[in-house]
Amino acid sequence: MASKDAPKVILLKGDPAYNEGVANAAITPGHLIEIMTTGKLRVHATAAGMALPMFALSESYAGGGIDDAYASNDQVCYAQCKSGDEIYGWLKNGVTSTVGAFLESDGAGGFQLSTHAVTNATTAAAWPVAIALEAVNNSGGGTGPNSAARIKVRVL
Repeated sequence: MASKDAPKVILLKGDPAYNEGVANAAITPGHLIEIMTTGKLRVHATAAGMALPMFALSESYAGGGIDDAYASNDQVCYAQCKSGDEIYGWLKNGVTSTVGAFLESDGAGGFQLSTHAVTNATTAAAWPVAIALEAVNNSGGGTGPNSAARIKVRVL
């Protein structure tokens, strides 16, 4: 995607609740995050696990961009999204996504393809957080944290 076409914000569409919290470790805008038992924020750490749709935003009000990571103990601005909100998040290294693919937490703040096929009441529960709004081939690795690539998603 050409630089002129790439979004410069994390929240692409919607009206989420905005919050702040303290980072436990480095968090990059667009990361799926969670609140720890200490009250601090971290990247969502359970692959395929249940996740609230909370995403780190950039510090645009202080001159920060979407690639400027928060450090440990920084104050992090984040959005707690609602169904239909659109986010510029992260797709796991080695993953190729198609438009409409169900995405879940990759356990490192990004997304992976949903690993559960729910066909009836006896199958494992699926915890998709979003669907892909664009096709992204990250089979070769991206430029983000852990070689993740940016992806536009819609929160479920």
